[in-house]
Amino acid sequence: MKKLIVLICSICFAMGMVGFAEAKDKIVFGQAIGLTGPIASAVGFLEVPIIKLWLQEVNKKGGIYVPEYRKRLPVELVRYDDKGDIPTTLKLFEKLATVDKVDMILPPHGTAFHLAVAPLAAKYKYPLVTFTFMTERYREVAHKYGYTFITTTASRESQAAFRDLMVELGVKTAAVVYVAHEFGIENAQELAPRMGPAGIEVVMFKSYPMMPKDLSPLLKEAKAADVDAFIAFSYVPGTMLLPEQAITLDYNPKLFYTALATAWPAFKGKYGAATEGIMGPGGWNEKASPEAKEFYDKFLAMHGRPPCNWSTAYGYATYQIYEQAIEKVGFKDRKKLRDYIATHTFDTVYGPVKYTEYFNVDHPSYIGQWQKGVFESVAPKENRKVNVLYPKPSWPKK
Repeated sequence: MKKLIVLICSICFAMGMVGFAEAKDKIVFGQAIGLTGPIASAVGFLEVPIIKLWLQEVNKKGGIYVPEYRKRLPVELVRYDDKGDIPTTLKLFEKLATVDKVDMILPPHGTAFHLAVAPLAAKYKYPLVTFTFMTERYREVAHKYGYTFITTTASRESQAAFRDLMVELGVKTAAVVYVAHEFGIENAQELAPRMGPAGIEVVMFKSYPMMPKDLSPLLKEAKAADVDAFIAFSYVPGTMLLPEQAITLDYNPKLFYTALATAWPAFKGKYGAATEGIMGPGGWNEKASPEAKEFYDKFLAMHGRPPCNWSTAYGYATYQIYEQAIEKVGFKDRKKLRDYIATHTFDTVYGPVKYTEYFNVDHPSYIGQWQKGVFESVAPKENRKVNVLYPKPSWPKK
């Protein structure tokens, strides 16, 4: 009898030790991202403020509820600077997975970096819910890797919505210019072939370099062609330059579209009333829902500036997706977590998010337009709450 008691006590002690060894007091997220180097400004503007707010909000609640432990666990972030260098990103991702053995890994910044780490995410079974990753090339390999999910407005769906908007408005001719880099090339090549069959003639199709100092020759050519729509798939430098030079040239087409940074507060800050009628990617704003307004207010209070009207909201949504998925299935079995992310709909500040073959293809807005100081959604039509300004109003007189 004594031996039996000793044996039972030993088993209970061993089970207690196992339980103690497996006990956790926090969830550790890891990330390798360009805090310094060529992409640091974009990381500092987009990534850092969003995750800072999310960490504050989630830990204010005591953390994320984890069903495996039947309690909330606070979230901690281990972040390394990859200096905007892809080989360094890969080394640090491996370190997070094999040395630090973090519970979850957050994505890096930028399309090229995501493509580089996607195989590692699959190898180590870390789901990556991304928002600075946009390329049609991932459709070709997504089934092979299967752990990386694209939340961004992908170019295929975005440009189909843009084409539909132009058809609705009666656009007949267009000039398409684009920055000679991944984003510009891909989006221009997605849109242009859709326009001819839709009855829109592409009169001009030209690229320009990454860091343009003068885009007036392209604007002059488009003005001489008298096209209905001027469309620029621009990076931030081109976006910030084009309206200024168009105003100088007194060039005011019926539709004027610029891309990255059009939805930024800084764009509105630079151009003020001259933004009226300008279109660009995005269209989310704080009026989308009570949750969107709450997020807007908290972001403004923390950072002293409003969020942008495109990627900030679905950037924050990616962290909400991690949170909601973990609350349903935990994080010890990351394959199970990945499967949950792949098959469920998530309620976020951006709106409902559901992945179809690793892409979020049903966005509340693809194209926005500045109207009376607000970047309003104008495409898709079924989500529109305002009338589209077409033709675009004249530039304000100096």
